[in-house]
Amino acid sequence: MPKESLTLRIDSELRKIFATIARDEERSLNRQIEMALREWVKMKEQLHPTFVADIKEAISGLRAGEKEPVWKG
Repeated sequence: MPKESLTLRIDSELRKIFATIARDEERSLNRQIEMALREWVKMKEQLHPTFVADIKEAISGLRAGEKEPVWKG
């Protein structure tokens, strides 16, 4: 997959955290951030349909006059 450059501004404390993790895992800072972004996308793709289904269920229940549901998490 071709690589592209991206200029990114982040909080200095967050950068330090990424740098520490990268050092501990013997990766470059760039590679560590890329891995974190990939994991975030993967989690979002896996969790999103579940949350959408829960929200739709809650909305339909509220329309039917039911009490507000408790998150199933």
